[in-house]
Amino acid sequence: MAESEGLDTVLVPYAPVGPVHERLGALRSALAAEGVTLVTVRRRWDGAAWPYASRGFFPFRERIPALVRELTGG
Repeated sequence: MAESEGLDTVLVPYAPVGPVHERLGALRSALAAEGVTLVTVRRRWDGAAWPYASRGFFPFRERIPALVRELTGG
């Protein structure tokens, strides 16, 4: 599809772990073989929240108000 659309770069969201991360690795290799670069993007929100997302949702939920204030300047 990238080739038929004349793309030289494909942009996708960052996937830190899991099956999507593994598939993106395979996709990166397949695209590179066709001269297409796969670029992953991690949003500022993801980078700020990631360190607090190591113990499940409920401990993380407690951090959400502070993260929102920090990232919105509010």
